[in-house]
Amino acid sequence: MSTFFKELTSFSDFALFSKDDHYQPVPNDWWVIITDVKGSTQAVREGRYRDVNTLGAATIVAATRAALTRDFPFVFGGDGATLLVPPEYAEEVKARLLGLKALARENFALDLRVGAVLVEELTRAGKPLEVGRFALNPVLAQATIRGAGLIWAEHLIKSEPERYEAQSDRVGEPDLASLSCRWQPIPSQRGQVLALLVHAREGQEAAYDELLTAFAEIFPAGLESLNPAQATEKNAYHTTVENLRGERRYHASVFSLSFIRRALFIIVGNFIIQSRLTAGVRSYVADTASHSDFRKFDETLRMVIDCTEDEIDRVHEVLDGLYRAGKIAYGTHVTSHALMTCFVESLQEGGHMHFLDAQDGGYTAAAVQLKQQLKEETS
Repeated sequence: MSTFFKELTSFSDFALFSKDDHYQPVPNDWWVIITDVKGSTQAVREGRYRDVNTLGAATIVAATRAALTRDFPFVFGGDGATLLVPPEYAEEVKARLLGLKALARENFALDLRVGAVLVEELTRAGKPLEVGRFALNPVLAQATIRGAGLIWAEHLIKSEPERYEAQSDRVGEPDLASLSCRWQPIPSQRGQVLALLVHAREGQEAAYDELLTAFAEIFPAGLESLNPAQATEKNAYHTTVENLRGERRYHASVFSLSFIRRALFIIVGNFIIQSRLTAGVRSYVADTASHSDFRKFDETLRMVIDCTEDEIDRVHEVLDGLYRAGKIAYGTHVTSHALMTCFVESLQEGGHMHFLDAQDGGYTAAAVQLKQQLKEETS
């Protein structure tokens, strides 16, 4: 069943993410693995949003390198990630993520939670979990995940850590060779960058369609026109020194062979990217937008979009209306730049993926408002 996700029929119009036809139940013997940085809200307040983002993306890189494939579902959430892992990869993924947890504590002074729940347990509890395959472009897909099972899994992991935090007979060394955070923050080209989280209340899933219908009126050029990564071609890398300083923490020691290789790659890579020397590099930079996850869905709609101030006001009007009608809970964060963390296995089309968030907290900051509204629902 490891090919289950790869064999799903893809859909290419993100506006269809809520449609039943695009989803299949996750096999019972798969694992839901959820990671997040404990205390991420405080870390963001201290200005450490880049560290929080890096560990969230590192989760995905470490897991995919453990499985030696990207063909299983995952969604980047800013301060962590959600992964649906086939049984044949699960133990190795858990071991590597526990290694990442140790690295996060040692090199970042942050506590990375790693929780795991078997899908069969969610099924027995009557909590469905389904996955779809959204085509970012003809050669690269990302997962959409829905169902009460995802919310229930997160509840179990946070409320019963002694039972659901990931366990393994060993702690593996995470392979983060494909992880990089070398692009400078991407400035808004249209006014402001909006990080947006929307969660439909139980029985109100049709609110997503209402929201996207309103977005079609607010943004007649379509969601693709709002992708902050479109500005990458005008953007620059951090300096070589900044990249060396930041990425040395991906390794247990600066004297390790893996860091020495990374340092050489940074020195050469910075020059090649900045100068756009080859057609391959120019193609890689041009493809970045179509390989980015600026909109996604994991039982919560997540977007990082580049908008005018008037458009943001109109978005808030729509969100407030749906919220007052009891249909959604939401959170937003507005800032001047987007952040991009990169997963690069090759410069070829389909060989790289880019995780987007907003600067100064992004999804983590927006989640504060979302969680408050969700509490109101249960109080």
